[in-house]
Amino acid sequence: MIKGRVLLLDDDREILEICHEVLSAQGFEVSTFDDPMKALKALIEGHRTDVIITDFRMPGMNGLQFLEQLKLEGILTPTVMFTGVADKELAIKALNAGCHALIEKPVRNQELIHYAEQAIAYGRWENISGRLIQECRDLIRLLRSLSSVYETRFTQAENMVYQNKSTTSLKPVDIQGYLKNIAQGSSIEAEIENATELVEALTREHLELQARVRR
Repeated sequence: MIKGRVLLLDDDREILEICHEVLSAQGFEVSTFDDPMKALKALIEGHRTDVIITDFRMPGMNGLQFLEQLKLEGILTPTVMFTGVADKELAIKALNAGCHALIEKPVRNQELIHYAEQAIAYGRWENISGRLIQECRDLIRLLRSLSSVYETRFTQAENMVYQNKSTTSLKPVDIQGYLKNIAQGSSIEAEIENATELVEALTREHLELQARVRR
């Protein structure tokens, strides 16, 4: 099982080869690009990756401009950026613009691995956060639906009791409607149970990833 997909972008082929070797040895699936426009085109066309690791200083488009283009295209994949000492001021702007982390050159292997893992965990945490919020909303909707069903069921039961006392007879259509409400309530209860289990599972995963992101 792969740890995650990494897109490496650097115009220095030697750095690409070294980083590719380091990350691949750790179980990452790595794709490499030496041209920011080619990398951007691939991402726009659907190239899937869990983290983008890019150099800051590249011909034609620097790391900050690359990050801005990603945002314009709606690509929200976590990004880690290589930076040299001379690029620090501009690279910090990239950090403020949403870059997950900066790695100063020369790149140390353990630092590369650490930030790749951390950025992937962050991306998954963000994804699960969105899913968790949506699932909680769906659970609230189901609870409201169940409350409405039970309210209708109790009202109908009261009417049936009243009818039985006053006419000593029950209409089949009333019984059918009552049973239908019971069935509907049972169905929603099953949905609520499933939704609750999913919310609990997502919450556990969310907390685990949060801990990894903060390391």
